[in-house]
Amino acid sequence: ISVENLSKRFGDKPALNQVSLHLPKGETLAIIGPSAAGKSVLMKCLVGIYGADAGKIILDGDDVSQTNAPKRAELAERIGMLFQQNALSN
Repeated sequence: ISVENLSKRFGDKPALNQVSLHLPKGETLAIIGPSAAGKSVLMKCLVGIYGADAGKIILDGDDVSQTNAPKRAELAERIGMLFQQNALSN
Protein backbone atom coordinates (compact mmCIF):
# COMPACT_ATOMS: atom_id res chain seq x y z
CA ILE A 1 0.00 0.00 0.00
CA SER A 2 1.26 3.44 -0.88
CA VAL A 3 -0.48 6.69 -0.10
CA GLU A 4 0.75 9.77 -1.93
CA ASN A 5 -0.23 13.28 -0.84
CA LEU A 6 -3.70 12.23 0.31
CA SER A 7 -5.98 15.07 1.36
CA LYS A 8 -9.55 15.08 2.65
CA ARG A 9 -11.68 17.98 3.89
CA PHE A 10 -15.08 18.15 5.49
CA GLY A 11 -16.41 21.57 4.59
CA ASP A 12 -13.68 24.03 5.50
CA LYS A 13 -12.00 21.65 7.99
CA PRO A 14 -9.01 19.62 6.75
CA ALA A 15 -8.98 16.04 8.08
CA LEU A 16 -5.94 14.91 6.06
CA ASN A 17 -3.39 17.25 4.53
CA GLN A 18 -1.03 15.64 2.00
CA VAL A 19 -0.49 12.40 3.95
CA SER A 20 2.03 10.00 2.41
CA LEU A 21 3.14 6.54 3.55
CA HIS A 22 4.42 3.30 2.11
CA LEU A 23 3.67 -0.12 3.57
CA PRO A 24 5.57 -3.00 1.90
CA LYS A 25 3.78 -6.29 1.28
CA GLY A 26 3.81 -8.51 4.36
CA GLU A 27 4.34 -5.63 6.79
CA THR A 28 1.92 -4.54 9.50
CA LEU A 29 1.17 -0.96 10.42
CA ALA A 30 -0.52 0.47 13.50
CA ILE A 31 -1.78 4.03 13.25
CA ILE A 32 -1.91 5.81 16.58
CA GLY A 33 -2.35 9.42 17.58
CA PRO A 34 -4.56 11.87 19.41
CA SER A 35 -8.29 12.21 18.89
CA ALA A 36 -9.24 14.03 15.66
CA ALA A 37 -5.79 13.52 14.10
CA GLY A 38 -7.26 11.83 11.00
CA LYS A 39 -6.58 8.15 11.73
CA SER A 40 -10.10 6.93 11.01
CA VAL A 41 -10.45 9.24 8.01
CA LEU A 42 -7.25 7.77 6.53
CA MET A 43 -8.53 4.22 7.00
CA LYS A 44 -11.94 5.07 5.56
CA CYS A 45 -10.26 6.58 2.51
CA LEU A 46 -8.14 3.44 2.10
CA VAL A 47 -11.18 1.16 1.99
CA GLY A 48 -13.29 3.53 -0.09
CA ILE A 49 -15.84 4.65 2.49
CA TYR A 50 -14.65 8.22 1.92
CA GLY A 51 -13.37 9.54 -1.37
CA ALA A 52 -10.17 11.55 -1.12
CA ASP A 53 -10.16 15.15 -2.33
CA ALA A 54 -6.60 14.84 -3.66
CA GLY A 55 -3.75 12.34 -3.80
CA LYS A 56 -3.39 8.68 -4.68
CA ILE A 57 -3.94 5.36 -2.96
CA ILE A 58 -1.90 2.60 -4.62
CA LEU A 59 -2.70 -1.04 -3.78
CA ASP A 60 -0.70 -3.72 -5.60
CA GLY A 61 0.14 -1.22 -8.33
CA ASP A 62 -3.47 -0.11 -8.90
CA ASP A 63 -4.52 3.45 -8.15
CA VAL A 64 -7.69 2.61 -6.21
CA SER A 65 -8.53 6.27 -5.77
CA GLN A 66 -9.30 6.25 -9.53
CA THR A 67 -10.95 2.80 -9.67
CA ASN A 68 -14.61 2.07 -10.37
CA ALA A 69 -16.87 0.96 -7.50
CA PRO A 70 -16.83 -2.84 -8.11
CA LYS A 71 -13.03 -2.94 -8.38
CA ARG A 72 -12.65 -0.72 -5.32
CA ALA A 73 -14.97 -3.02 -3.32
CA GLU A 74 -12.88 -6.03 -4.38
CA LEU A 75 -9.67 -4.33 -3.28
CA ALA A 76 -11.19 -3.09 -0.01
CA GLU A 77 -11.98 -6.68 1.01
CA ARG A 78 -8.23 -7.22 1.37
CA ILE A 79 -7.82 -4.52 4.04
CA GLY A 80 -8.82 -5.14 7.65
CA MET A 81 -9.27 -2.50 10.30
CA LEU A 82 -10.41 -2.43 13.89
CA PHE A 83 -11.47 0.81 15.51
CA GLN A 84 -10.46 1.45 19.10
CA GLN A 85 -14.01 1.82 20.39
CA ASN A 86 -14.87 -1.74 19.36
CA ALA A 87 -11.55 -3.14 20.52
CA LEU A 88 -11.86 -1.75 24.03
CA SER A 89 -15.54 -2.30 24.80
CA ASN A 90 -16.68 -5.08 27.14
